Amino acid sequence: MNDLTLFDQKNIKSSNIGAIILAAGQSSRMGKNKALLPINNKTFIEEEINLFHDFGIDKIVVVTGYNTEEIHRVISSEQVMEIHNPDPSRGMFSSVCLGVKHIASMCDAFFVLPVDIPLIRNCTLKLVLETWLNDRSRIIIPTFKNQRGHPPLFPSSVAEKLLSWDGKNGLQGFLENYKTHIVEVFTPNEYMLLDVDTPQDYE
Repeated sequence: MNDLTLFDQKNIKSSNIGAIILAAGQSSRMGKNKALLPINNKTFIEEEINLFHDFGIDKIVVVTGYNTEEIHRVISSEQVMEIHNPDPSRGMFSSVCLGVKHIASMCDAFFVLPVDIPLIRNCTLKLVLETWLNDRSRIIIPTFKNQRGHPPLFPSSVAEKLLSWDGKNGLQGFLENYKTHIVEVFTPNEYMLLDVDTPQDYE
């Protein structure tokens, strides 16, 4: 259930926020497609799409790769844009770039969320967005106990710099290089730090 006030919803719509969900990985350590693991009577990918929709975001790009057909069957009725990464072996940053190419021109800022981090809360998005509204030139990263989590919010104004990044150390390398553009905001959700990579993580 959406716990945002009408004022907050107005801010989201006027700010034109988008979201990228990264679901191109092979899930080799899990042994099965992480995007389709069940959680709360849904799959990971459906849970995350619903999270953004409930928050008031209607521009959502899902980047698929190794398991495109399986994921498509699950989300074909969802109001999202599906983008296929033809070579996901290049790593997650290649999927980030594909998502950015498709969404940056459509919105003022966009969240980026790997599909294996399914326990993001509405309040985390709210705190990140409120921080960004105070300085729309900054990249906003949620934290818990001084650890950076997900999903970061990127202003579309940095899209060109992100796309021209040489890819060294992936998105983390880009963030390290542009650390003067980053603002961190504390959020009370420790599960935004949890990557579900293995069966043990999932349990």
